[in-house]
Amino acid sequence: MKTLSIACLSLMLLAAENPPGKTDDSATVHGDGGAVFTHSQVATASGRGYMVTSEIANQNTADPLSASWKDGALGCTGTQQIEPGGKCTHSRYLPDASLIRTSTIKYGAQLNYATPAQAYVQPQSADSSAIRTEPVITEVVRTGSDGATRSRITVTSALGAARDSADMTIALPQGWSIAVPSSVLANVTYVSAPGRQTSPWKPGGSGNPSQPVPMSNPTLAAAAAQWLATPGSPQTGVTLLDYAGGPNAPIRFRGTQWALRQVPMVGISPDRSGTLTFVAGVYMPRF
Repeated sequence: MKTLSIACLSLMLLAAENPPGKTDDSATVHGDGGAVFTHSQVATASGRGYMVTSEIANQNTADPLSASWKDGALGCTGTQQIEPGGKCTHSRYLPDASLIRTSTIKYGAQLNYATPAQAYVQPQSADSSAIRTEPVITEVVRTGSDGATRSRITVTSALGAARDSADMTIALPQGWSIAVPSSVLANVTYVSAPGRQTSPWKPGGSGNPSQPVPMSNPTLAAAAAQWLATPGSPQTGVTLLDYAGGPNAPIRFRGTQWALRQVPMVGISPDRSGTLTFVAGVYMPRF
C-alpha cells in the first residue's frame, strides 16, 4: 500500500508539471532598450489534443516592439512589429502539449535582447498520426491598441473524404508572400482557383543562397531563415510563395497515410520589411 501511494504521488506530480492551462504572465517584463511587455500561453483541451494560444502584448505606450518566440510559435518583426498598446497572438492545434520552463523570447529592433519564458510545446513522443475529422486551423493576428486587426494569416489543413489527399489553404493579406521549407512543398499540386485555369500561388525562390528569405533588412532575413530551419538538420532550401490575388485555392498533398506536421512559416509584408513568423499544423503524407 505504501509503494502504491508513492507511485500515485509520482503520477500526480508529473500531471501537475504539464497541465493544460495558462502560463504565468503576471509579471510584466521591463526589458532592455526600454521594452515593456507581457507574454502568455493558454492550452485548452480540444478533442484528443490541445488548442494552444500564444500572446505577446506591448505595454510600452510610446515605442513599438519586435519580438520572436520560437517555442511560442510566434514572431512579429520589422514593419510588422507590435505597436504601442497592441499585441500579437497565435493559435494552433497540438496532439499533445508539454510545459517547458526554459523557453526564450528574443526582442528589440535587431532581436538582440532575450528574456526567459514558459511555453507549451509538442513533445517528441506525441502521436503526430492522430487524425481529426475537422480541419486543423492555425492563425496569427497582429492587433493595434484599439483592438483592430492590423494583419492576419490563417492556414487551414483538411483531409479529403477518401483520405487520399489533404488540402492546405493559406489566407494572406493583400500583396503578401509566405516562405516555407522547400521540403514541405515537394510533390504537391497547386489547385486551380475557382473560375480560373491556374492556381493563384506562384512558387519561386530568392535565388540567393546566402539570403534564402528575401528581406530588405539582413538581420530580419537571417532571423527568418533561422525560423524556417529544422533543429538538428541543415536548411534544405526555402520556397517563396507569392499570391497572385483573386479567389483562393488550396495546395494539395497526395498520400494514403498521414501525419500532422508542425511546419514553420514566415509571412512577408509587401515592402519586404516586416514578417509574421509562426508554426502551422499541416497534414502531410507519412512515409
